[in-house]
This record gives sequence, C-alpha cells and structure tokens, in this order.
Amino acid sequence: MQDLDQVHGRLQSNQQKRKSWRADFKQALENNARYQELSTELEKLRLERRAIEESVLNQEMNRSELEGLNLEIKADSEMISDIALNLLLDKQTIEIIDQNAIRWTPLFRVIFKKN
Repeated sequence: MQDLDQVHGRLQSNQQKRKSWRADFKQALENNARYQELSTELEKLRLERRAIEESVLNQEMNRSELEGLNLEIKADSEMISDIALNLLLDKQTIEIIDQNAIRWTPLFRVIFKKN
C-alpha cells in the first residue's frame, strides 16, 4: 500500500499542473476574438432565456410547490444517508430495491479538509 503523504503530494502536484493548464487555456480563449464575440452573444441569450423561464414560472407554475419539493428531497436525502450510516455502524446489510427491482447500494467516500 502506498504512503498517504506520498499520494497526497502527487495529488497536489497534479492539481497544480491542471490549474496551470486551465489558466493557459483560458488565456488562449481570451485572446481569440471570435470566441469573445460568441461568448457575449451567448450571455445575452442566456439572460433572455432566464427571463422567459422566470416569467413562465411566475405566471403558470406554482413556485412555492417547487421550493417545497426541493426541501423535501433534500431532507429525505439526508435521512437516507443517516439511516445508511447507522446501518453500517450496526454492521447490517445496506441496500435499497426500488419499484423497478433495481438494487441500490451506498457509496461512501472520505474527504479531507484543511484544519
């Protein structure tokens, strides 16, 4: 097994290379006149589309219903995670079989953050 610090060092080095590559790419795009024209036109179209979406949402749809659904979905997602973690700690099998007989298993991941 590889050393945690070595892998972390390699990860940081590759992230730095990717950051540099992206900066060079962004600079090359900024120097391309046609790209800048298209970007400006695209932004205008996005704003127009957003205005139309807002208009339809406010006039024809129930915005509060959508917001309520979003909150319920977020709460249920957190509850599923909590239940699955508790089952894992109790060393029980964790799986969900939906109405289409599709088996779902949890995916756990560890994320490191700076202290």
